[in-house]
Formats: sequence, structure tokens, C-alpha cells
Amino acid sequence: MGRGGKSPACTKRDSGLVSELTTVGTPIRVTPPTGEDVVRPFIIEAGNVRGRITRLNASLHQVLSRHDYPEPVSYLLGETLVLSVLLSSALKYDGKFILQMKGEGAVSMLVVDVTSEGEVRGYARFDEEALAAVDPAAIEAAPVMALLKGGYLAFTVDQGPDTDIYQGIVPLEGDRLADCVLDYFQRSEQIETAAEIAVGRTPFGEWVGCGMMLQRLPTETLPKGVTVEEAEDDWARHRLLMSSLKAEEMLDLQLTGIDLIWRLFNEDDVRVADERPVSARSECCRNRLLSAMMSFGKDDIDDMMEEGRVTVTCEFCRADFQFTQAELESPADTNQE
Repeated sequence: MGRGGKSPACTKRDSGLVSELTTVGTPIRVTPPTGEDVVRPFIIEAGNVRGRITRLNASLHQVLSRHDYPEPVSYLLGETLVLSVLLSSALKYDGKFILQMKGEGAVSMLVVDVTSEGEVRGYARFDEEALAAVDPAAIEAAPVMALLKGGYLAFTVDQGPDTDIYQGIVPLEGDRLADCVLDYFQRSEQIETAAEIAVGRTPFGEWVGCGMMLQRLPTETLPKGVTVEEAEDDWARHRLLMSSLKAEEMLDLQLTGIDLIWRLFNEDDVRVADERPVSARSECCRNRLLSAMMSFGKDDIDDMMEEGRVTVTCEFCRADFQFTQAELESPADTNQE
């Protein structure tokens, strides 16, 4: 039923001859094994299942190292980043995909956004005293419930001011993020979904994360000759195989995503689409912060003013931005003067 055999020797691929889909009969290493920072879509054709796998190293480390978060918060934010990359890669959009969790526990908020170019960033809000009071064993067993204690999970696709914003919201009712994803798709999209996520550190202290997600396609799209009963059996088998993934192999930088797909589904007809790069968003937009500040009233801005400037710290990148009184004068204030 799969999960057997070693990957065949990998061959190099000519960058000028890249097809949209590649059969995984002979895994092809498309990037050096260390790191990756890509997401790969794939299809298990006979089983009528689509999937995504991502491995984040430099991008994840850059985002998490910007913040001096305690380990439990960093791990949870890391899992949220991995999950966001998986989910956003399944959508067609031009703008930002935003995943937000708001809770009532020691961690009150987690926010991650992924641009259509694959740039990621994220931050968390937490209460240090409340976090110190949480039992580490509870965090290990059920991090979402232990740290967030309920709340909601929201997915938002923002394609700019002239387009409608898509948003889906469900209660946070899973022990782990993968459970919450399953609950969301069952409630909102009626798509059977399963996911596995792992986050950890390399021997050199760098953050690394990996995630795989499977989704069962509608029965109307079943390949010719495949019955509904056979598809249900295949779906159960594929979920079981994915659940056999161990954290140490998911985080092994010497294994590519294709290597992991081969380990699990080497007996299936799997086709892998071209990888999509993922990177940490290098800088925030000063003009966007300025626009946000200009929404405040004059009295509020005056209260924030120190030595003729207002200093704003971006929660995503932890960079400080300074704005002068002249910059913060809104058109309304100028007209009144």
C-alpha cells in the first residue's frame, strides 16, 4: 500500500524543458536538497486526490527570528506560516491571503499573510504571565486549545480596494492546527481534507517547517473506470499513509518534497506540478502605514507625537517607522486650515 522502497537516483532537470506536470515514477530533484522554500502541488490521479507539500527553511527562520517570542509561541506561529502557504497555494488570487486566529487564552492572536508572489510574514500577540502559567504537557498534547482556548479561525483573500473580499470564519475547535483546517473545510467548503504539519529547529538552531495537505475531489471528477467505493478506499489509504509521516523525516533537509511524496505514494500514479518559490517578505510598506496613521484624528496624533514625530513599530517586521507632523496632516485637516 505504499510507504515502501527508497527513492530512485535523482536526475537533473534541464531548466529549458520544464513541463507542467512530472510523473513521480522517477523523482527529479529540482532544487538543492537543503532548505527548499517551495510549495509543490501534486495529484494522485486514480484516487481523485489533490495535494500540496511545502518545506520552509530560510523563509520561516527569517520571519520567526524577527521576533523574540517564547518557544511555544514561535512553534505555533511557525505552524501557522506553513499552513498558510499550503492553503494559499490552492487558490488563484492577485493580492494577499490572510490567515488569522483570535483566541481567549495566553495567545490572543496569530496573523499570517501570503502574497500572490509567495512572500510571507506573520506575528503573534500573547500575555507573558498567562503563557508562563500554561502546563507544558498541555501545550505538547493540544497546542491550539492550550494556548488559544477557543476563539475563531478566519481565512481572507484581499485582492485590493476595487474587488470584493472573500472571507471564511469557523470556530477554533481542534487540538492542533491540522484539526482546525479539517474542520474548516468540512463546515465551509464541504471538501474532505487532511493535513500534517511539523516545525522544529536544525542542529544549527535554524527554524524549519514542513506541511502536507490532501483534499478529496468531488465524485463528479472521478477518472473513468473508478467507482465511488474504490475512491473512498483510496482516500482512506492515502490519509493513513500521510499520517505515517514522522516529524524527523518531514524536517530532514536532505529530503525534498518529491522524496517524501515518493516514500508515501510510490505505488500510485502521482503527478507533481512545478514548484512555486516562497520567501520572507523583506520589508513593509511605509506608505501603507502612513495611510493607516492618517485615519486617526488630530487629537490622537497629537497624543502620540514626541519631539515632532510619531514612531510606529510594525508588528510584522518589528521595524520602527517615524512620521512627521506634516506627513500626518490629512486632507481634511489641511482644508480646515
